[in-house]
Amino acid sequence: MSADLHLHVRTPECTEVVLDVFFCNTLGAKRSAGLTDMLNNAEKQRGQQARLTWEQCYDIIANTPSYWIGEVSWLKGIVPAPVEAVSRLVADELVLTPDLGAQILEALELPNRSPCSVTSGTAASERSLTAEESTPLKDFLDSHLGEQVFAVS
Repeated sequence: MSADLHLHVRTPECTEVVLDVFFCNTLGAKRSAGLTDMLNNAEKQRGQQARLTWEQCYDIIANTPSYWIGEVSWLKGIVPAPVEAVSRLVADELVLTPDLGAQILEALELPNRSPCSVTSGTAASERSLTAEESTPLKDFLDSHLGEQVFAVS
């Protein structure tokens, strides 16, 4: 089973509560259900909608500006090096700086195969952006400098 890794840009609608609810059930997530309750209660006290469902949060995140980075199979361990590098660079929600943008673009220079697929002889079904395809990504990154970014897979 494969998934795509997308780089997303936070919007005003994409609050901490939205991210918390969306990621709280993700393997290895730093966010927890207890934090979800706490944040939902804080939102409710401020008069905002509380108790967002995962589906509502998915829809909010799906409408944020995003850019496809590559295809992965986390469960099989088939992760192209560029995808893994970008995923690690934005493991925490970060403000997109020129330096971070350059690091993301540099990650595209890595070999486009995972070590697992090379050593196991697995067919390379995974795909990610290549350095040659990076100009539209650079334009995307440049247009969102100073904004918070996060990865979704």
